[in-house]
Amino acid sequence: MSKKNNNNTSFETSMTDLMISLALIFMLLLASVMLKMNNQASELTKTRSELIVELSDILNQINRSDIDVMPDESDPLTLKVVLGEGEDSLKFDTGKYNLTPKNTAFLNTLMPKIISTLYDKKYRDSIDTIRIEGYTDDVPYMVNGKNYNVELSQQRALEVLNYTRKNILKNENEKEFFIEKASINGKGDIDKYLKKDKKDGSCKKAESRRVEIKIKIRSKDEENLKKDIKL
Repeated sequence: MSKKNNNNTSFETSMTDLMISLALIFMLLLASVMLKMNNQASELTKTRSELIVELSDILNQINRSDIDVMPDESDPLTLKVVLGEGEDSLKFDTGKYNLTPKNTAFLNTLMPKIISTLYDKKYRDSIDTIRIEGYTDDVPYMVNGKNYNVELSQQRALEVLNYTRKNILKNENEKEFFIEKASINGKGDIDKYLKKDKKDGSCKKAESRRVEIKIKIRSKDEENLKKDIKL
C-alpha cells in the first residue's frame, strides 16, 4: 500500500513539474511574441513619423505651410495629408465635384511631390495604401428627393484620383505605384467643420468641401512577405 502511494505521489509530482514547465514555456513564448509586436509597432510609428516630417518639409519648401500632415487619430498605422485648409488649396463648389482650374493648378504642384516621396526607396515597400477621401458640407445634395452627399463625396475623391493618374504623373514607375496603391472613399459631410464657431456662430462650409489623402504603413510581416514574393 505504501509503495502504491509512493508511486502515486511520484506521478503527481512529475505531472506538476511538467505543467509548471509547460506554463513557463508558454509564458516565455507569449513574452517573446509581445516583445516582437511592440518592436514592430515602434518601427511602424517611427516610419510614419519620419514620413510626416519629410512631407511637411517638402510642403514648406513649396510654400504650402497651410497643408497639414499629421497622424490619423483613428489608425496608428496611418498618416493623413489634410487639404482644403488654406484659401488657395483644394475646395469644391457647392454640389459640384468637377475640378476648377484653380484646383488643377493646386494638384499639379502638390501631387507629384507627395507621390515622388512615397515612391522613394526609403518608403515604397512600407506603403500599404494611398486612400483619397472625399467630403461635403452639410447642405443636402438632393436628387429625386434623396440626399446624395456620400455619392458626391465619392465623386470628388474619384476626380482627384483620376486627374492625378491621367494628367500629373509622368514617371511610369510612380504612376504604376500610384495606381496599385490608390483607392477612394466617400465620407459625406465632415463634422469637424460643421460645428459652429464660438465667436461668430458660422460654419466653415468651404473647408468641408474637400479631400484628404490617407497613407497607411504596411506591417513588417506584410513588407517581408512582399519582398519574399519579389525574390
